[in-house]
Amino acid sequence: MSDSGPVLSVSGLTKIYRRRGLRLPGQPRPADLVAVDSVSFDLAAGEIIGIAGESGSGKSTVVKCVARLIAADEGEVVLGGVNLMSLKGSELRAARKSLQVVFQDPYSSLNPRLQIGAAIREAGLAHGIDGAREPRFVNDLLDRVRLPSSYAARVPRDLSGGQRQRVAIARALAPNPQIVIADEAVSALDVSVQTEIVNLFLDLRDQTGVSIIFVSHQLPVLSALADRLIVMKSGRIVESGETKKVLRAPEDDYTRALLAAYPDPHKALRRRGLSAEGANDE
Repeated sequence: MSDSGPVLSVSGLTKIYRRRGLRLPGQPRPADLVAVDSVSFDLAAGEIIGIAGESGSGKSTVVKCVARLIAADEGEVVLGGVNLMSLKGSELRAARKSLQVVFQDPYSSLNPRLQIGAAIREAGLAHGIDGAREPRFVNDLLDRVRLPSSYAARVPRDLSGGQRQRVAIARALAPNPQIVIADEAVSALDVSVQTEIVNLFLDLRDQTGVSIIFVSHQLPVLSALADRLIVMKSGRIVESGETKKVLRAPEDDYTRALLAAYPDPHKALRRRGLSAEGANDE
């Protein structure tokens, strides 16, 4: 991790869903839903931050606001000295080159009729990456996510869930981003495949220095992956700190309740060397 200051700074991020529609005379107006309530955090270069919480805690809404996939109502998201909240049009598209997202369901983010090589190349071309048309561009990215170059000629239906997720990661890496956001990127996978994908993210961070925000409701995954952990409840951060410290000595009752579902989150997933190719993912 770098000591030169945060690569991303989020401050006062707030997202409110307004309740609209007719109401009966004399009935109170439905309360607005505060999905994200004044969330602030920094992300250092090469750091992996985990965001934990139950469904409805606001963790996915936070990262969607950070990536400008949905509009926040208040707050700042500063990347490279620029507040992303103030950008529009071509300026926003250019900024997204530095911040890419990997979603839970890779199949829905891939064109089912497009070959894997074309899908990866498309991600590079969309951001004006030099050399994206060269065969080496696709082969290098497939190698980086530990898939054989022969997979470039396959289509998504020919791949397992873990292999599709590797392709989604390769697409996210195509623009050479500073930050990758992974939103429940392993929750739909078997535990053995989760371990492989977690190891892949760790190795990519070590090899490229990319910063990662990893959203998950699974504390064992975050225990194996994150340098720092943020715990969210009802749109607010209730606890944050070094992952090992938060998990071993949680200060908030909500964090303790989450931990109660896992007898030992430190033993659920272990980092290990990748001896097999990702082509063996189930």
